Amino acid sequence: MKFLVVDDHPLVREALTSLLLELRPGAAVLQAATGAGALAALGGAVDLVLLDLRLPDGCGLELLRTIGHTSIGTAVVMLSGDLDRHTVQAALAAGAVGYIPKTEPREIIAGALGLVLAGGVYVPPVALQTAARTFDTRA
Repeated sequence: MKFLVVDDHPLVREALTSLLLELRPGAAVLQAATGAGALAALGGAVDLVLLDLRLPDGCGLELLRTIGHTSIGTAVVMLSGDLDRHTVQAALAAGAVGYIPKTEPREIIAGALGLVLAGGVYVPPVALQTAARTFDTRA
C-alpha cells in the first residue's frame, strides 16, 4: 500500500507517517509540503492521500478535485483544524472519503484512518452535531 501525506507542517507529516506505518507496516509513505509537490508525487500509483485543507500554494479542496480527475482510484482524506460544516460537506461532495480534524487525539485519528482503509467514510461527529442543530427548527 502506498500513501501520500500532504501538509505544510513537517511535524504533522512525520506524525501521520508514523501512524500510517503503525496501521499498515511495510507501506510506502510519501510526503509533500505543497500542492505542487503532491501532484509531482502522484506520478506513481498512490492508494490514499491525506490532504491538508490549507496549503501554501493553494486550496486543498481544489487539489482534491484535481486528484479526483487525474488520479482515478486514489482515495483522499481531508485533514484540517477547520470544522465548519459547509467545508466538511464541500470536501465530501468533491470526493473525499473522510474529513479528519487535526485537533483529535491520535487514537481517534487512527480509528478514522482504519475506517477509511476498511472502505468506510469518516465524518467527524462535531460536523454531524452541528448539522443536527441546524435542522432542529424548535431551537
